[in-house]
Amino acid sequence: MKAMIMAAGFGTRLKPLTDHIPKALVPVLNRPILERNIEYLAEYGIKDIIINAHYHMEQMECYIKGCKIPGVNLSISLEPDEILGTGGGLSKCRPFLKDDTFILINSDILTDIHLDQAIKSHMGSGAIVTMVLHDFQRFNQVEVINNTVTKIHRDIAPGRFAFTGIHVLSPHIFDWLPPKGYSDIISECYTPMIESGKTINTHMATGHYWHDTGTIESYKMANKDLLEVENKRFIKGKNTCIDPSVKLINWVIIGNNVCIGKDTIIENSIIWDDVAIGKEMYIKDSIVISDDVIIHTSQGSR
Repeated sequence: MKAMIMAAGFGTRLKPLTDHIPKALVPVLNRPILERNIEYLAEYGIKDIIINAHYHMEQMECYIKGCKIPGVNLSISLEPDEILGTGGGLSKCRPFLKDDTFILINSDILTDIHLDQAIKSHMGSGAIVTMVLHDFQRFNQVEVINNTVTKIHRDIAPGRFAFTGIHVLSPHIFDWLPPKGYSDIISECYTPMIESGKTINTHMATGHYWHDTGTIESYKMANKDLLEVENKRFIKGKNTCIDPSVKLINWVIIGNNVCIGKDTIIENSIIWDDVAIGKEMYIKDSIVISDDVIIHTSQGSR
């Protein structure tokens, strides 16, 4: 089985984290989100993966060429002139995906949903599409009756379910997509399918963790929660230079090649790679992405 990771987006909700880096390469516990999703797919034997890219695509291309995960074959679909959307990006990858059932997954989620169960549900349904759903109140927009999607709303309401960002798709999906140009898979493919009487199957995931890392707050919480999953409070990257007097409070993630000066206190924060922090600083509830860019900071000299 093959997969596609949707990674072309601008990461607008994550700005300024994504001013100079594509959202798929934003680090979670010092590793790109994209790498974590590649490994997630590989755990289920999905090792032929294509990734689309538009925003900062040169960085994406460089990363994918250099990414060495045993047994995994990575390809890239470049969208240089215009971003093609979820439908158009998928259509462009038709030659790679057209021969068998495949997975489509968003690049900005982190999860341990049992993908094998979703695939089994899809294979048994006879449907072209299976949307993997769960109960997540903040995003509950999908109306379901008897395991079938009846409508995808713009608003949330009780009794609806949230889309996890994972689809299992038959190659017949390409019959419903415009062959070229920009398109949105929900409004220009799934909604017409529902309206014409085609079944969109659902698989309800339970007993899992799931994070949408598409906003600064959700990105920060994903890092914190993944630390807890790994039963850790602190992570320090390679080649760090941290003065012995530095105090780390509650939870802290420190990237590679980071230097932190004397008597500095860091609390509930993420420090990206290649950052230098001076002495006698207090950094709390922050994401430090460079020497001079600190997000959500409570910071100053003591």
